[in-house]
Amino acid sequence: MSARTVLFVFVGAVIAVVAWFAWPRGHEANAPADAATAPRVTAPIVRGSDNAAGGSLPVRFALRDRRGGALADTELSVIPTPPRVTDPDGAAAPAAPNAAPITATSGADGIATMTLAPGLYTLAIANRALAVDHLELDGAPDREIEIASDEGEPPPPPEPLDTEDRSGGVVGTVLGGGAHLPDFTVALVYDGAIGPGKPVVHAGAPHPIELAPRRFVGGGGAFRWPELPAGGYDVWIWAPGWGAAHTHTNVEANAWGDASITLSPAASVSGPVQDGRGVAVAKVIVTAELDGRVLDQGISDADGIYLLDDLPGGTITLRARIVHDACEPKTEIVSAAAGKRTTHTIEMTCAWQGQRP
Repeated sequence: MSARTVLFVFVGAVIAVVAWFAWPRGHEANAPADAATAPRVTAPIVRGSDNAAGGSLPVRFALRDRRGGALADTELSVIPTPPRVTDPDGAAAPAAPNAAPITATSGADGIATMTLAPGLYTLAIANRALAVDHLELDGAPDREIEIASDEGEPPPPPEPLDTEDRSGGVVGTVLGGGAHLPDFTVALVYDGAIGPGKPVVHAGAPHPIELAPRRFVGGGGAFRWPELPAGGYDVWIWAPGWGAAHTHTNVEANAWGDASITLSPAASVSGPVQDGRGVAVAKVIVTAELDGRVLDQGISDADGIYLLDDLPGGTITLRARIVHDACEPKTEIVSAAAGKRTTHTIEMTCAWQGQRP
């Protein structure tokens, strides 16, 4: 073999090796750049709507009681939560104090209007407990944001996650009818840590910790929930007009766990609550549950009629009880049809029937 031939072979080999290392391969060539679509990212995590468009957005809040009635002349406080940045080692920068609340008072129709910048907010109404009091605004809402509440003091804050490293997070996209949903709520239940020396993560851990639900509006169907410790999370997601859905994801340090999900049209269950003689029973508390979680709660009216909304299609557990145990508690299983209302009669054994042991 001549010296020229050896030289050509050597140069060709070098070129091939360089090309092999430089060429993008497999998932690296098609890796998504947007964290909202990537199930795992190892870059620093910034909380809030750091990728949202800036500027101020007109927002209309519809203040409602649990039965859907308008809350007139009611002051809504919206408290901005400053963003915090965590580095890849999990160290968090000192949190800035919360800004002064932004307030607005509803009119006779229960509508309160204000202008907000994209970001994370805590909502509050004096002497009322809100169904969801954390709002992340990523874009202009295409409709009024309905805020449901009950009379009484807000519930105590959730148990803190006793961990220093919160460099992980949960991301996902939420679809309904093939489209990205612009308004939905996410609830996370922390099942426990993972990794060397940590317990194995599984649904129904001995001591799960539920985080305060967070509502995402204007994000084009995508969400990010940063500043979470590594571990397993049960994820519940629901949206107006769509039934709740349940999934599970694992989060690693400095990475995202994916909780993308598709919702089905909401099912509802309604019907009369009666005693053994067929007489209507009012003020019965009826709850709908799935996998041990309460999805909705209603109280039967003067005609004994209850209504449970925004349920997923499938098997639902109904529980009925009345204060002071005037009737025996009742648990029943009902099959709800997605996008339809199912009629179900609940028959209870009550003290006035003379049948209570």
